[in-house]
Amino acid sequence: MITGKLEITAKINELPQPKILENSWQQFDIDCDGRIISVTKPKVWKKLTDTVSNYPQIYSNNHSSTRSANRQQLRIG
Repeated sequence: MITGKLEITAKINELPQPKILENSWQQFDIDCDGRIISVTKPKVWKKLTDTVSNYPQIYSNNHSSTRSANRQQLRIG
């Protein structure tokens, strides 16, 4: 067996509302076709907020409906 690296690309059309964790990190969830991805890495959040600041024309503030919490969850970070 060899080791590898898993990379995931998720496309979103709005900035998620994060939960603030005890270490001041932001955590947010993304529903990718029924697969919930939970993101906690500060680097990811910084990239998202920098993109919204630098390119406001591509930021869409559409709010999607709440999905069922009974989904499988993949944790990143």
